[in-house]
Amino acid sequence: MSVLCKRCEVIRLNDAEHNGFVQVAKSGKTYLGFEFQESTGRLFLEYELKDSFPDLPVLSRSALEGCALCVLLKDEITKFRAQTWRSIHQQTNLFIHKLLYSMSHTRESDEVLHRCSLEALLVHFKLLHPTNPDDQSSHALRLDIQADPTGMRRLNQLKDVAFSIPNLPPISEHLRLPTRLIDVGLRGPGNQYEEPRLVVTSHYPLLRSKVGSNHYLALSYCWGPPEKASKQLKTETLTLKDRLHQIPFTEFPKAHQDAIKLSRALSIRYIWIDSLCIIQDDADDWGREAAQMGNVYANAYLTVCAAQGDSCLDGFLQRSGPSHVIDVPFTSSLDSAFSGTFSIFASSPTDDYVQTDIFEGANLSDCFNPNPPPPNPYRWTVGSRKPYEQDVNQCSWNGRGWTFQEFLLSPRILLFGKSMVHVCSGNVLIRSEDAMGNSSNEGPKYLLDSRHGNTKESEEQVLSDWQGLVRDYSRRSLTHSNDILPAVSALAKLWAGKVEGDYLAGVFSSNLHQDLLWAHEGMRTPGEFLNQIPEQYTAPSWSWASQSDSISWVWHAVTAFKPEFHLVESKVSPKGLDPYGRVKSGHLLLSTKIQKIPSTRLQRGSEFLGYIFPYKLVSEDGTPLAYVRFDWRSPNSEAPKDPDTGEECEDGPVDHILMVLISSKVTEEWYKRGGSLTYQDLLLGLLVLPTSTPGEYRRAGVFFTEASGQCGRAFWDQCSTREVKLV
Repeated sequence: MSVLCKRCEVIRLNDAEHNGFVQVAKSGKTYLGFEFQESTGRLFLEYELKDSFPDLPVLSRSALEGCALCVLLKDEITKFRAQTWRSIHQQTNLFIHKLLYSMSHTRESDEVLHRCSLEALLVHFKLLHPTNPDDQSSHALRLDIQADPTGMRRLNQLKDVAFSIPNLPPISEHLRLPTRLIDVGLRGPGNQYEEPRLVVTSHYPLLRSKVGSNHYLALSYCWGPPEKASKQLKTETLTLKDRLHQIPFTEFPKAHQDAIKLSRALSIRYIWIDSLCIIQDDADDWGREAAQMGNVYANAYLTVCAAQGDSCLDGFLQRSGPSHVIDVPFTSSLDSAFSGTFSIFASSPTDDYVQTDIFEGANLSDCFNPNPPPPNPYRWTVGSRKPYEQDVNQCSWNGRGWTFQEFLLSPRILLFGKSMVHVCSGNVLIRSEDAMGNSSNEGPKYLLDSRHGNTKESEEQVLSDWQGLVRDYSRRSLTHSNDILPAVSALAKLWAGKVEGDYLAGVFSSNLHQDLLWAHEGMRTPGEFLNQIPEQYTAPSWSWASQSDSISWVWHAVTAFKPEFHLVESKVSPKGLDPYGRVKSGHLLLSTKIQKIPSTRLQRGSEFLGYIFPYKLVSEDGTPLAYVRFDWRSPNSEAPKDPDTGEECEDGPVDHILMVLISSKVTEEWYKRGGSLTYQDLLLGLLVLPTSTPGEYRRAGVFFTEASGQCGRAFWDQCSTREVKLV
């Protein structure tokens, strides 16, 4: 346990002194509660300390003597001073005048009226000018609290939280099991477990022997970069027989070992791990199992997300955490059965601080009160990121393509981050560690199903949600480029059940007039674009899945689209058994209008319509004809400059470009006023290049033009409709 000086001993909480009480729930379980003002939820501690900048001698002396809290306070207050040094005099005095615990509580009618959790230790301090007592400011520092992150009692409590999520259907005893699972083994004599082994679920009667016997964990984790992924434990054709007999625990990489430990601790007999439950060198087996990925995670009793570490070689149960952590033992004075340890730490030691005016005794929600604050506001100083945001947004796991649908499709999740364990459902945060108790959405929420109480949404909204999902998914990375469609196939299958039309390699036939209008953020030269021969075919050129870069879409949230073509034929040939997975070819046959690009003269532009169109196509007299974005150049890259004029001279195959009309739309009045557009009616389409096959074209970019302009409606009315084949 951490050493504390006499002054700091007050953080060793005495529940009897703070009006604690023991409550008995209807279930017979006992809980520890506190009487506190609901609006503030605070327990005040007797603490005062006076010190002075720049050296903070009092805190420094105590820190050198070993007091863990003084070390933490000195570091955090020094850091605060460094980030606000312009407003702090060199000889400023420090007065820490208040220490208090912030608590949260939940009302649970089927359990107890108040279920309390420690949230944070709040340190209130003042900075005073040594010669001018009126020159002072008040501040507060927040130090977060968590329970023992690896304590199995705590993990079981978090599991209970996961199974109390409202609007989720109960676990079915007749659910469809994965083809294979890992039996983690039973505990034997001497507290030793049997060695794990792979089992074929259809041949394993224990899975149907009693209620709950078919429960399994699903692991979501990173394989890691090639040099680490090569050390992954796999099932292959030659090792299948051995895996079915036994897999020595010591052979598992650390991420697998921790998942098995967790499964055993939670008394869940089986676990699904992709590298072992799919035969990795059998293309047919891989295709079949990849097609069932949605069921694997949707039917899992719990999904465990290893959002710590960057490969299978990294564990997730033991976390490094912040550099300074104070471990505080606690044994209730009212009932010694309540005992354990909690940790106090600065949750965001490397992040910038944010400051918000609040006043003494106020809730954080008061920061958003439109009424002016009362006099003498405090300055609330906290880390700029929430623990969940830190754990998820900055980890390798969250950047991998496969984990995207694994996370979204899982109804009950224990997510192990660097700082905390989080309970989630899909990408909705339910609780972090033992602190909050409130449900809060920390990220984009997609229309998955009714399990979170979603109301029925229009097809237009569902299709818009799909584009948002693809946009976020495209920002993730894949080791193998041809996994781009399989890694989102379970979500595609789910969406396909909600909309009319066919799913076509990442887009929907009923929404082609919008789905074709994507742009990627990658960097390449015209030569690289023209000569690109991917190692493995991933998708037709008109699909976003043909690119490995981040995707954006034409902004349509406040606009109405109308197709300017008729879909004559669409065909995508799957490469394997999954109609939503890998493809080997595909084409669209459109009845529409196609025109040779009316000019090859380009000027730099920056028109924004969901993404930047970096060029204006102009006539000889400089009149804008259309706004274009080529697939071979990012908005921030520059074409070679003309040696005479110094202007950019596009060296791509502009003179071979044709324009295919796809959509028209009406923008909102506010958007028209915000840009250089003079009219609201727009025409949009694809830039294409002919292939070696007559009448066949590949995508080369996107364009839009004002309907009333020189390249507008009158321009397109000059040509007749014909069939255009896009590959």
